[in-house]
Amino acid sequence: MFCHFCGAQIEDNALFCHKCGKNQHEVTETDVFKHNEISKKSKPLALLILMILVVIISAKFLNFAPNTVSSSNSIVGVWMCGTQKIVFSNKGDFRMDATYGTYYIDDNNKLEMAGGDYSEYSGPWTYRYSEEAKYDDDYWYISGDNLYFRGKKFTRQ
Repeated sequence: MFCHFCGAQIEDNALFCHKCGKNQHEVTETDVFKHNEISKKSKPLALLILMILVVIISAKFLNFAPNTVSSSNSIVGVWMCGTQKIVFSNKGDFRMDATYGTYYIDDNNKLEMAGGDYSEYSGPWTYRYSEEAKYDDDYWYISGDNLYFRGKKFTRQ
């Protein structure tokens, strides 16, 4: 049972509310009406807060987190692996060694690169966020400041 005055949960046969101290048997129709109106106003706010929490928690567990690539902007920049450098521009161009070309990232995070004639970098590269992808020439992924591409670890400069 709930207090007719403040809404606190109380025992079913309680004479007085332990929170506000009011006698539960001296309730008027006006008191019950006031409590119901207050309760109706507070429910939408509580529901909104609950919905926000569900979205935040879902995003964390479904991995909509910083480690996923959602656009080509995350790859833009200069990346180094020893003396090897790869530069991705925000205009969709890349340069690696003596190879120039274009790139784009599709909705499935597939990196499509088109270099000069017979470029070893041309083709589709599948985004895969996993430890196995680090060493596999068919995959690429970004983790923090590291780009793993063609089995090599490049660091953002």
